Amino acid sequence: MTAPSGRRAQDLYRRYMAAAKAYRGHAVACTACGYTGPGPACPAGKRLFESLSVLQLAYISGLP
Repeated sequence: MTAPSGRRAQDLYRRYMAAAKAYRGHAVACTACGYTGPGPACPAGKRLFESLSVLQLAYISGLP
């Protein structure tokens, strides 16, 4: 697999960091998920975590 380059890489990184920020914000505020818990426990937390996981894998997989 080749590394994403230029604008594509920047966009992927931006979306990855936005997903991480959204999940962290949710985890801090959600009593069901809790930031120090074992993982997301509510539907919104699970959706945010899944989005973060997919973008993280895409970004990391594209690195040389």
